[in-house]
Amino acid sequence: MKVVMANLMLTCVGLIVLSLMFTGMSSAEFDLKTVVGMWLFDEGKGNTAADSSENGNDGKFENDPKWTKDGKFGSGLEFDGNESKGHVLVGDLGLSGEVTLVLWANPRDAANDDRLISNINGPTNPAFTTRYQGETVEIWSSAWKPVIPKFDDNKWGHYAFVFDGKGNVTGYYNGKEGETVADTYTFTEIGIGANFLDQWGQYFSGLFDEIAFFSVALTEDDIEVIMTKGLKSALAVYPAGKLTTTWGNIKVSP
Repeated sequence: MKVVMANLMLTCVGLIVLSLMFTGMSSAEFDLKTVVGMWLFDEGKGNTAADSSENGNDGKFENDPKWTKDGKFGSGLEFDGNESKGHVLVGDLGLSGEVTLVLWANPRDAANDDRLISNINGPTNPAFTTRYQGETVEIWSSAWKPVIPKFDDNKWGHYAFVFDGKGNVTGYYNGKEGETVADTYTFTEIGIGANFLDQWGQYFSGLFDEIAFFSVALTEDDIEVIMTKGLKSALAVYPAGKLTTTWGNIKVSP
């Protein structure tokens, strides 16, 4: 009888633990099937930033952005601003409808108009472009609109932009919701740290690490998990059936 009771207690404890685990996972939508492109910048050398999703959207270096060992998670990329006009071209990702962009950035004395991520045709056409402006981060389609009301200069910060597929985009900074603005956004060829108009400089100066686009509108809880754990660790909590051997080549965040 004691053995039976002990087994029942162990079973109950196990079920409670599993329930808690899956409760924490239930709201998250991110897995490899929704990752359109993911660049972890772990190579530390070369002229290409590998796409760690299965979509082959490797980033091509333009004008020599530099590798650095001072990334948020190991190595990252360093951009010197207007001097070299360096950026990483990742091309047309086929994005539409619901989209989420997440990234780590450490801006170096961010000047007005310094770009984070840009479309190749923005902002001459309705397009997706993000920039620093004063203490805010703004997004462009038909006009500049602030979605992150305040960021920290010369510090690592986690940025997220969530497009709901209904004409709204919400900004998040360090896991906290910022502003929601309404506009219509299109995505064409995308560059990291780029200003494709090339009229007034406005190239990013600072560090980038762990950038990803998802084909879903992630929740604030999802973004918090990604920020806290890093991209690989956040995705690795999913059942093995949702993962592929791709993860064997991706780092585990500390």
